[in-house]
Parts: sequence; structure tokens; C-alpha cells
Amino acid sequence: LNSFLVANAAHSLEEILSRSGVPPRLVALENVDFPFEPIRRLVDRFDTSICLDTGHILAGYSGKTGVLDFLKRHFDKIIEVHLHDGYLRKKHGLSLRADHLAIGDGDLPIARFLGSLDQHGFRGPVVFELALEDACKSIRTIRKISPEISIE
Repeated sequence: LNSFLVANAAHSLEEILSRSGVPPRLVALENVDFPFEPIRRLVDRFDTSICLDTGHILAGYSGKTGVLDFLKRHFDKIIEVHLHDGYLRKKHGLSLRADHLAIGDGDLPIARFLGSLDQHGFRGPVVFELALEDACKSIRTIRKISPEISIE
């Protein structure tokens, strides 16, 4: 099934790139509800970029990786971050997932994550993928935890 999905994604990506004329590096593939390694192979094959989505990783949608590990392993291609909190919990044998939560309402180690972005020299956009109320709450949380960080 993964091979079929990746083949279709590759075909679509090839078509998008050839028809749009957009430079491949300006196209960012996001980590979504799919193991990320096959997507990384497409990123390398088509020389595109990555949009790191923190909540998707925290909810376990991108395989068994953490946000700091994902950032370290794929920094060479990350050009954008979708910032929101999330979690994956096991309860009574069930997986409970949540993403698109305000920062502080999930498991994102926000100070370490933002520090790691800075250490790697990341200068791309960081987008709150949240409703306005949750984005405002997230800004207050970040300012409280890491007042040295400039949020515009």
C-alpha cells in the first residue's frame, strides 16, 4: 500500500513541478499521516523541501520519531515549520491522538525545540497552525517560557 501511495505521490509531484514552473526547492512536503521515510525519498528524488509539522509528529502521524530528532535528521531540507502542540497517549489499549493544540496543551518541549531551531540557524517561517485564540495562548506561553524569543 505504501509503495502504491508513494508512486502516486511521485507522479503528482512530478506533474505539479513540470506544469507550475515553480523551483522544486520552493515546494515543501509536509510530514502528515504517513511514515515519513518514503516522503523523504521523494524530497531527495525531486530536490524539494520539507515543512516540519510539530503536532503531526507529536501525535505519531509521521512514524516513531520525536520533533527534536526529526529536526536534526531532516534540517538540511526544512524551509518551514507549522507550530502547534499535540500528543499520543495509550489508554486501555487505544491510541489517543491530538494535534493542532495550543502550545503547552500537549507534549512539545517548546523551549528545547525553539532553541534547536536557533542552534541550526533556521530562518524560515514558523507558522502557528491554530485558531486565533490558540495562537494567542501559544504566544503567551512561549513568551513566558522563553522571553528572549522574538515573536512577530
